[in-house]
Amino acid sequence: MTWDPDRPYRPEVQKCRDRLLPYCIGFGLDLGCGREKIKPDAIGLDSGGAADIRYDLSSGVAKLFQPGQFDFVFSSHALEDFHLTEHILRDWWTVLRVGGDLVMYLPHADLYPRVGTPGANPSHRHDFYPQDVIRHLHKFAVFAVVREEVHAEDDEYSFELVVRKLASAGRPRKRVKVPTKAPRALVIRYGAFGDHIFASALFPLLKRDGFHVTYNTNERGVAIAQNNPHIDEFLLQEENVVDLERLGDYWEALGKDYDKVVNLTGTCENKFLFHPSQAEYKLPDAERRALVAGSNYYRHVCEVAGYPGVKNSRGRLYPSPMERSMHQLWRKKLGRNVFVVIWCLSGSGPHKLYPTADVVQKALLDRYADMVIITMGDADCQVLEFEHPRLLAKSGRMGIRDSLLLTQYADLVVSPETAVLNAAGCFEVPKIGLLTHSSREQLCGTWLNDHSLQAATPCSPCHKLVYPETFAESCPLLWPDGNDEDGNFCACADAFPPDDVFRAVERVYLDWHRDRGSRPKVLGGLMAVANG
Repeated sequence: MTWDPDRPYRPEVQKCRDRLLPYCIGFGLDLGCGREKIKPDAIGLDSGGAADIRYDLSSGVAKLFQPGQFDFVFSSHALEDFHLTEHILRDWWTVLRVGGDLVMYLPHADLYPRVGTPGANPSHRHDFYPQDVIRHLHKFAVFAVVREEVHAEDDEYSFELVVRKLASAGRPRKRVKVPTKAPRALVIRYGAFGDHIFASALFPLLKRDGFHVTYNTNERGVAIAQNNPHIDEFLLQEENVVDLERLGDYWEALGKDYDKVVNLTGTCENKFLFHPSQAEYKLPDAERRALVAGSNYYRHVCEVAGYPGVKNSRGRLYPSPMERSMHQLWRKKLGRNVFVVIWCLSGSGPHKLYPTADVVQKALLDRYADMVIITMGDADCQVLEFEHPRLLAKSGRMGIRDSLLLTQYADLVVSPETAVLNAAGCFEVPKIGLLTHSSREQLCGTWLNDHSLQAATPCSPCHKLVYPETFAESCPLLWPDGNDEDGNFCACADAFPPDDVFRAVERVYLDWHRDRGSRPKVLGGLMAVANG
């Protein structure tokens, strides 16, 4: 394969790039990269142009790299230039890891002049149908076909083929192919963990209507949605691979393969939580509250997707059998007669931190002998934890998925507006949300066993997006006296009187004993938590 300096940048890659980027995840190769690689951080191999390594591909890439070194191998309009097709495919397959994708874009034998005919590319050695490439792979590879699409629209004349490398031993498995009779739905959502829990309310509705459901999402979305029986396929989206100004074109290209496209980008933010750039951000608090009244996150997600009037929509999490067994064992080890509280200490913003949590926790543990508190959060939350025989400090020591799934095995979940609280909303476990910029109607309106508290400040709920770097300018109240010298959080975060939080937890604890027909295990006399 010889580099032609007069050849323009591969126009075919402009066509397929947005459709195939979701399969080019991680550390990968672009073989025959031309003047521009499929993504900037891929390693490009070619005889010139944008190649990171100038190399004759016919010599074999397995000589340059370790077996299984790459997450993906991408090639556009290159395989047809080699005499020994199977030899080249074996070579590419060697450097691909198990679970990685071989992503190919090739001229279709019926759409492009064939070898030796007028108008044919003189560099071409073979004409291909998708089945021809698959037949070669079946001779040596264990794989699944995850994408096979022909594109003859506009000036395209090619097919896309994505095959995923499975176990390196055993009989080849049957190829995976989307049923042709099922309409296809694409749901697009990136965002944070909580955003994906909101989105999970939609998938059962799409599946009920017979759609084959594909979720274009980031790694946080996969962590939330894995094992969801209503999702048939994931298109993983890497961060910052597509420029913001190109997202519209990117989504349009992705959506052409689907019968229904639901783009949830900004869905809840633009409706309920306003950005400083929006005019609604500057409205008086009462006017913003009037704008968002009457709906909540979950119902709105369904409405955007064309399902209005869904009254009891909630998030959904699906543990694997192994996860379920491990979490049930975890609960069993704690003991049946122990009241277990999962307490999330903070979230991603300065309004998602309750600085007086340790005061309430110590008072509860000192009063009730059969109560255990498990604290959760990131590693930074460890400074908020303390030593006590019945406090299990897990901040920074537990993965996000375990943290979320374990909420269903607690007897109570206490949390600011975090993914842990949203996870508890998926289950019947009692929960106490410490709400700051959202209202109970907006966040908790469809939850079961909700006992959430609203911050006792005039501006809560503010329905604003609050950012750590700008909250001092955007929030009218800071803790404790109009400045942030003593703490990096909003006044609403600390606007939950400790005694109120103590009593809210206590009520759920006493109800738990009443339902069990047992008696609370009280240590000492009656005690109250000092306010402030």
